[in-house]
Amino acid sequence: MHFDHDRLDVYKRSIEFVAWVARLLDGPLATCRISAVKQLDRASTSIPLNIAEGNGKRSLLDRHRFFDIARGSTFESAACLDVLVARGSLSVDQIVGGKMLLVRIASMLSCPQCVICSCASCIFPSAVKCESGKRRMSERQVFLASFHAWMSIWHWASR
Repeated sequence: MHFDHDRLDVYKRSIEFVAWVARLLDGPLATCRISAVKQLDRASTSIPLNIAEGNGKRSLLDRHRFFDIARGSTFESAACLDVLVARGSLSVDQIVGGKMLLVRIASMLSCPQCVICSCASCIFPSAVKCESGKRRMSERQVFLASFHAWMSIWHWASR
């Protein structure tokens, strides 16, 4: 049995991020006692849970609210990774993969060209147009925009 949120690329990427965090928690962070570790676990879990719950809402206002919460948890997860680097528990190289996933997730949750219409099947699919015929960014365009934004941030931070 499949739910509508199972088909969303943003949901799939958020589950991928949860699995990435689990590998960190079981590996280099297994003995770390910094509070940001537990916060990272909670924030990363919150992303797919809010995407799924929001996708199940009939009201567009409710749907947007849950997607906004998921977006906030995405930024919170990124901040937790930054804290763990600042505290010396992780290196910048160890968080690059997770940060790239987070940038992609955040861009999908905040992309003004991604149409959120009333049919749950067309929220963030890889198609260029949803069932209502409105134009949206393709999955590749979202990724490239995300990657470009991430590289700009990375370049700025490495000065």
